[in-house]
Amino acid sequence: MSYATPQDEVAYEEDIADASKLLARGSGYSAYVLNRVQFGTPAHPTNAAACVPKCWTRFGTLAGAGYQPWPGQPYGAIVFLHERTSQAGNRRLVVVRYFPEARYFTGQFFPGFNYEARAIIPATLKQPPSYTSFGFAYSIASGTRRVPPNVRMYFGSAEPNDASHFTIRYEMWGMSDVLDGYLDDRDVVTLKPRKMLREPSLRRLQGAN
Repeated sequence: MSYATPQDEVAYEEDIADASKLLARGSGYSAYVLNRVQFGTPAHPTNAAACVPKCWTRFGTLAGAGYQPWPGQPYGAIVFLHERTSQAGNRRLVVVRYFPEARYFTGQFFPGFNYEARAIIPATLKQPPSYTSFGFAYSIASGTRRVPPNVRMYFGSAEPNDASHFTIRYEMWGMSDVLDGYLDDRDVVTLKPRKMLREPSLRRLQGAN
């Protein structure tokens, strides 16, 4: 509930050189294999670095299989882990996991497709921790990119002036943005980017910033 990291601590890194340094450190980082198809170039497997805090792994072991990494499947990175309180006063452990598609890529954030956000009800003396699952159905436009996105996600921070709010800073194509996250009274956690970051070639075609 009180988990925090130093400011500018990286939770997920796709740049090959920087990811290699994080993987060499260990400390919860593991390889997240990408096999991205790039426009006009065959796919070339690379290792991103994804961090799962040890306290989250221990919690999953104690609380049950539903909180643990999926066996045999890429788990991704935990990019936010902290207590948040909804406007109605519901205290929850909020956890956000980022797991981008390994072969193609979209710069948008879709729950259930490239991230998962849970609001976990804390345990009591009589009840174990629990959370509500939500189903999603999408038709996602992901595809090849001329320029590697080199996504970097920093560990998120709880906003001190709004107990329901948190932020996650991230980078794509060398540009920076922030995701605003909120916990509502239904235990739904939403993420919304402040900007829409686009691949440089698309920005030139569309005249976007």
